[in-house]
Parts: sequence; C-alpha cells; structure tokens
Amino acid sequence: KSRRVPAATQVNRIRAQLGATQEQLAHLLAVSWPSVSRWERGVVRPDPILAEKLDHLADVLKMLDGVIVKDDMRRWLESPHPGLRGHRPIDLLSNTYGFEEVRNLIESIKAGQYA
Repeated sequence: KSRRVPAATQVNRIRAQLGATQEQLAHLLAVSWPSVSRWERGVVRPDPILAEKLDHLADVLKMLDGVIVKDDMRRWLESPHPGLRGHRPIDLLSNTYGFEEVRNLIESIKAGQYA
C-alpha cells in the first residue's frame, strides 16, 4: 500500500494510542515482545500478515477515537463481541474481510446499535 508508514513509526503510534507497553502490544498481537521492540527500533519489519494486521489495527484505532475512551480500547479489542459472532476484534484484523467486519461493527456502535 502506498499509504504504509514505516513499521517503527506505526508501532510507536499504535502503542501511544493504546497507552500500551511493548509487552502489552505483543500480547495483543500474539507475538513476542522482542519482536515488537525490533519493529519499533527499525531492526526488522513485521512479516506481511502482521504488517497487514498493524495497518488494520491503526485504522481501527482511528475509527475508535471518540467512540471508546483510550483506557478501554485494549479491553474492547480483546473482548468477544456479539456483533462479531463472539469473536474478538483483534483476532479479525489479519485480513481484509475480518477488518471490514470490525469496521462495520464500529459504524454500528457509532449509530447506537451496540454499547
């Protein structure tokens, strides 16, 4: 994607938006914290699947801004949601189809259909 920012910048922004440590972001993404550290320092880039998940996570965080308070974002991402057939939002961000499901859920929340 032409809009992709460097992984180091993206990881730093995501951590700031979530108020998360490297370990907490690693847990959210189901990777080791040294991986997150290496991405953030620019030593290595995430593999393509994780890069897509990071892109989708960054987009979701932008959509959630003003909808869910910062302190609740990680919990929301990690909690099963009835609007996602019981799936956790974070688990659906590895592909475009899952991302669209999460995006649609956020739009439904904005419209007042879910709490």
